[in-house]
Amino acid sequence: MRLVVSMLVLALLTLGASFSWAQDAGEIADKIQHRYETVKSFEADFTQRLTRAAIGASTESTGRIWFKRPSLVRWETLAPEEAKETIVVGKDAVWDYLHELNTANKMPVQDLLNSRTLMRFLIGKANLKEDFKVEGVWDGQEKLAEHWADTNLMLFRLVPHKPEPGMLFAYIGVEPETYLLRRIMTVDFQGNGNEIYLRNLKVDVDVKDSKFEFVLPEGAQVNDNTVQQ
Repeated sequence: MRLVVSMLVLALLTLGASFSWAQDAGEIADKIQHRYETVKSFEADFTQRLTRAAIGASTESTGRIWFKRPSLVRWETLAPEEAKETIVVGKDAVWDYLHELNTANKMPVQDLLNSRTLMRFLIGKANLKEDFKVEGVWDGQEKLAEHWADTNLMLFRLVPHKPEPGMLFAYIGVEPETYLLRRIMTVDFQGNGNEIYLRNLKVDVDVKDSKFEFVLPEGAQVNDNTVQQ
C-alpha cells in the first residue's frame, strides 16, 4: 500500500503554547489513549503531504476518512485525479484500490493490526506507551513547532520500541481540549515524511456498516494476498 498502511498507527511532540511544560508526557499519553478508547466512530477530511528526502520534493493530496469500532476504516484519496485511492479495512480483509490503474490489492486484516503504524493507532489497536517512547522534548523540536505554528496543538515525538522500515519515528499534534489527533507525521529510515492533517473532525457519528464494504469495480485486476501459496 502506498498510503496510510505504511505510514500512518494505525499515522497521526513538541508542545503548543496552551500546554504546560510541567505536565508529564506520559500523563498526556494516557489521556490520549483513554480518549481514543472511548471513541465509537469518527469522520474527517484530510490533507496528506508526502516528502521524498532524497530529492527534497513533496506531493499533496486530499480526501476523507471514516472509522467505526472495532476496526473498520474507509480512506478515500479524492484529489488530485492521478492519486485517487480507496482503502477499506473491513471485517474480513483490507482492500487498497488504485483508481488510475484499476487495480485492487487485498490483504489480511491481521497484517495491518500487527503493524506498528499510525493507522493501527487511529483505529484503536495501538497503545502509545506500550508501542512507543513518548517524548515532549527532543532535539529539533523548535523546527516542528514552527512548521505547525498555526495549529495551537500539543506536539509529541513517538519513537517505536520496535522500529519498522516505514516508521523510524513519528510526530503527532493533539488538540488540547479533546486529546484527539489532528496532525500526524511519520518518518521512515530513508528520511521520507508522510504527513496527515485532519480537518472537520466529527466523533461518535452514525456511520453505516455498508460504508466499509468494498465493491470491486468492473474489470479491476486483483492481487490477492490473503490466499496462501
